[in-house]
Amino acid sequence: MLDSEKTKEQLLEELEEARTRILDLESGEVNQAANTGGRLCPDDRASQMSADYLRCLATAIPDLVWLKDPNGIYLHCNTAFERLYGATEAEIIGKSDYDFVSRELADFFRDHDRKAMEAGQPCVNDEWLTFAQDGYRGLFETIKAPMYDNAGILIGVLGISRDITERKLAEEALRDKKEQLRTLINAIPEIVCFKDGQGHWLEANSFDLDLFQLTGVDYQGKKDSELAAFSPFYRDAFLACEATDEIAWSVGGPSRAEETILRPDGCPLVFDIIKIPVFHRDGRRKGLLVVGRDITERKRAEETLLQAKLAAELAHKEWEGTFDAVPDLIALIDTNHRILRVNRAMAEKLGCSFANIVGRHCYELVHGLPTPPSYCPHVKLMASGKEERCEVFEPRLGCTFDVTVTTLRDASGNIRGSVHVMHDITERKRAADALQKAYEESEQQVEERTRHLKNANENLNNEIIERKRLEKELRQAKEKAENANRAKSEFLANMSHEIRTPMNAMLGLTKLALRRELGEEAREFLEGAMEAGSSLVQIVNDILDFSKIEAGRINLEHEAFELRSLLDKIVKTFVPTAQKKGISLYVRVDENAPDLLQGDQGRLRQVLVNLVGNALKFTHEGAVAISVGPQPEGMRPIDASDDQIRLLFAVSDTGIGIPSDKTGVIFDSFTQADSSTTKRFGGTGLGLAISKKLTNMMGGRIWVESALDKGSTFYFTAAFGLSGKGESTAAKVQVQPLLLPASLRILLVEDDRMNQFFAEAVLTNAGHAVDFANNGLQALKMLEAGSYDIILMDISMPEMDGDQAARFIRSSTSGLFDPQIPIVAMTAHALKGDRERFLASGMNGYISKPVDEDELLLAIARALAHDTNTPDRGGDAAQPPIENSKTTLPVLDKQWIGKHLSSKPEMLQRLLEVYQKELPKHLIEIRQAMDTTSFSDLIMAAHNLKGSSATIGAREVRETALQLELAGRDADMGRAREAYCLLEAAAQRLVDFLTLEKGRTNR
Repeated sequence: MLDSEKTKEQLLEELEEARTRILDLESGEVNQAANTGGRLCPDDRASQMSADYLRCLATAIPDLVWLKDPNGIYLHCNTAFERLYGATEAEIIGKSDYDFVSRELADFFRDHDRKAMEAGQPCVNDEWLTFAQDGYRGLFETIKAPMYDNAGILIGVLGISRDITERKLAEEALRDKKEQLRTLINAIPEIVCFKDGQGHWLEANSFDLDLFQLTGVDYQGKKDSELAAFSPFYRDAFLACEATDEIAWSVGGPSRAEETILRPDGCPLVFDIIKIPVFHRDGRRKGLLVVGRDITERKRAEETLLQAKLAAELAHKEWEGTFDAVPDLIALIDTNHRILRVNRAMAEKLGCSFANIVGRHCYELVHGLPTPPSYCPHVKLMASGKEERCEVFEPRLGCTFDVTVTTLRDASGNIRGSVHVMHDITERKRAADALQKAYEESEQQVEERTRHLKNANENLNNEIIERKRLEKELRQAKEKAENANRAKSEFLANMSHEIRTPMNAMLGLTKLALRRELGEEAREFLEGAMEAGSSLVQIVNDILDFSKIEAGRINLEHEAFELRSLLDKIVKTFVPTAQKKGISLYVRVDENAPDLLQGDQGRLRQVLVNLVGNALKFTHEGAVAISVGPQPEGMRPIDASDDQIRLLFAVSDTGIGIPSDKTGVIFDSFTQADSSTTKRFGGTGLGLAISKKLTNMMGGRIWVESALDKGSTFYFTAAFGLSGKGESTAAKVQVQPLLLPASLRILLVEDDRMNQFFAEAVLTNAGHAVDFANNGLQALKMLEAGSYDIILMDISMPEMDGDQAARFIRSSTSGLFDPQIPIVAMTAHALKGDRERFLASGMNGYISKPVDEDELLLAIARALAHDTNTPDRGGDAAQPPIENSKTTLPVLDKQWIGKHLSSKPEMLQRLLEVYQKELPKHLIEIRQAMDTTSFSDLIMAAHNLKGSSATIGAREVRETALQLELAGRDADMGRAREAYCLLEAAAQRLVDFLTLEKGRTNR
C-alpha cells in the first residue's frame, strides 16, 4: 500500500473512531444526567474524564479537526484549526465558513460538506489552505464524514485535514529522482532487469530489451518462459534463465556466472551475469535483480559490478483504535513531566509495556537524564502556552524526530500538560542523503558516459565524412559510366539506323535488278554486290549482337520449336555454298534426341549458323557434318535440372584446322586463330565469342578439338525444356498461309528518298498502289483526304515521328479515317524495348532495316491478318559505335549514281538542279539554329540536308551533315561549329564540282 493510501485509511479510521466515541459520550452524558438528577457519579466522572482526554487528544493532534452541523455551523474545532481562521474556538463556534473566507472558497467547502452528507460516508479531497494566523499556505488532505445520532438522524459533519505539503514535495522529488535513475539505467549499455519473487518481469532497461528482441513487447508481468514466445531466437536463453534464477534463490545471496549469448547475426557475446535475490523479513521471496555486463572485449579486465542496495522495508502492522492507528510517536505528559499515556508506536519505540511507561518521567525514560534537557519543548510550552515545534535527535532511540508539542487542556481550558507528537524523519533524512549521494554518483557516471559518447561521436562523424566522400566519388563514377553508356546506346541506335537504311535500299535494289534480263558480266557484278552487301549486314549484326550481350540486354525466348525442322532449314541455307565448293554436308540426329523443345530457337540457329559457316569457310575439300544427341551423363553439371533435356551439338569439318596453341584464344572477342586469315577469309573475329556467350546463356558451354591441316570439331551443349512427349508440332498445329490481297492502296510514311524508291519498286511490282508522306503530320493529312488499306511507318522523321503519329491515329475520334487501320513500323532502331514500344503505341507489326522484299510483303500480310507475332530481326540492346572513316570521301559518288540513276538521266538532272537550289537554304537554316542555340532546329536542318544529299550520292556533304546532327543531339555547340566549317567547305566543293561537270556537258 502506498504512503498516501495509508494516510487516507488512517485518517478515515481516526475519523470513524472519533465520530463513534463522540456519539457514545453524548448519549452517555444524557442518560447519566437523567438517571442521577444532574449529579455526577463515579461513572460520570470517568466518562467526563474520557471526554476530556478525547478533547485534549483532538486539541493536541497537529491535524485540523472540526465539527459542523448540517447547516455548516461550527460546533467544535481543535487548536490547529484555530490557526487556519486566526480565531479561537469560541470565536469560531456558531459561525460558518462564509464568516472567515471568500464566498468562492466557502462555496467550495460547503460543496464538499454536502457531498459527504449525500454519500452517507467519508469523502476525501485535497485542497490548498492559507492560514490566517501566520499566512502559511499548504496542501491538505481533507476527510469529511457525516455524523448521525443513535436514531440515525444526521447531526453534522466531522472533518480532519492533514498537511501533506512536504510529503507531496518529497514524493515529487522522489519521482524526479526515480525518473533520473530510469534515464540513467536506460543509458547504461548493460543488462538491467528486475523480477518479482515469482519470476515475473517488473522493469528492464533499453539495452536488455533490444538485446533480447523485446522492444515494443508488453513484457511486464510475464515470466521468461512466456517471453520466449516473443523472441524465438532466444527461446533457449529465456528458458535457461529460470533455472539460473532458482540457483540464485537457493543460494540465498548474489550468484554470479558468465553466460554466452549468441546474437542473430551469429556473433557470440559473453556477459558477466549477477543475480541478487531479495527476501521479505519472514523469508518469502520478494524480488530478483539481474545485472549483465558485456565482457566480450575485456574479459580479462573484469570489473566488479556495482550492486544496488535495496532499501529496507518498513514494517506494516495494524494499529489498534484511532489513537494507536497514528504512525507517529504520541505521548501525553502532565505538568510534572510524568507520562500519562503513549500510543503503541511510542511503546514499541521505547521497548516497554504500557504499565512500565505510565507514571514515569519522560526525561528519564526517553532521554535517560535525571532532569529535563535544556531544549525540552515541554518546558517551553508550559512557560509560553503556545505550540512548540522542533527537530530532535534522540541518541537512546537512535532516531531523528520532527516533534510537535501542543497543550493538553481540561474541559475548563486549564493546561493539564502537553501532547507530544514525534514524527520519525530518520529514514527521510537518510533517503535524502542517499538520493543526494546517488544523484552525485549518477552525475559522475553521466559525465563519464557523455565524455565517452562524445569521443565515439567524433570518431563516427569522421567515419561518416569519409564514407560520404567515397559514396560521392562512387556516385560520380557511376553517373559518368551511365552517361557514357547512354551516349553509346544513343550513338549506336543512330548508327544502326544510318547503316541499315542505305543497306536496305542497296540490297533490295540489287535483288530487283537481278530479276531482270542482264548480261553475264552485269549479273556477275550484281551478284558480287549482293554477296558483299550481305556480308556487310552480317558484320554489322555481329557487332550489334556482341554489344547487346556485353550490355546484358539479351533475353532468351522460351517458345516451342522442332529441332529437326530447324536443322533442315539451316542445312538448306548452306547447300548452295557447299555445292559451289564441292563439299559434302551431313546432318545426324540421335534417335533419342526429342524433337519438340522449349527454348530460343533463334539463338540456337545463330550459334549453329556461325559454326557451320566457319566450317564451310575454312574447308576446301571433304565434308562438314552436324550431329546432335543427348548429352552423356558424365558431362552433365552437378546442378543440372531434371525437368530439362541437355543436348550435345557437334560441327565437324575437314578444313585447315587450328594450331593447338590457338584453341584457347579463338573464343575471345575480335580474335582469330591466325591474323592472316582475316585477310584471306574475312570476318570480325566476333562469331565464336558471340557463340560462347550464347551457349553460356543457354546453360551450356562450347569447346573445340582440332588438328592442324586435318580439320576441327566444335562442340557445344545447351539445356532446353520439353514441350511434349516428343510428338511433332506438325501433327497438332495447322499453319495457315498468309495471303496478301491484290491491288492494295498503301501509304508509305518515309523521309528517305532511297527507301521511298525501293519500297515503291517492290510494292508496285507486286501490284499495289503507293502514296508517300515525308513525316507524321503529312501522313495524318493524307489519311483525312483519302482512303488506305495499310500504312508503312518509318520511326525517325522530322516534325512528327512514327511513334507519335501511330498514337495519334489510334486515339483519333474525328471520324475522317479508320483509327484501326493496320500500321507496320519500318526502322533501323535497335534499342532494347523498341519492338514492345512500337506495338504499345498501336502498331500491328515491326520490321527492321535493311528490309528484305519477301519479309516486307509477309509483314504486310500479317498486319492485315492481325497477326502481331512479327519476327524481330532487329536488336533490343545498345549497339556499338562505328568509327568514322579517315578516308577522304568523294564529292559525288558516281558509282551510286550509276547503279540507281544512270537509266534515268532526266530525273538525275532534275534532282541536281533542285539540290543546288535548296542547298543554300539548308545552310542558312543551320546557321540560324546555331546562332539561336536551338539544338532541335539544328538537328532537323542537318537531318534534312543529310537526306537530300544521300538522294543524289553527295557522300561528303551527307557524312559532314551527319556529324553536325550528332553534335546537335549531344548538345555540343563547339563540336557543331567545327562540323559546320567542314560542311561549308564540302558544300562549296560540291557546287564547284557540279558547275564544272555542267560546263563539260554543255561543251
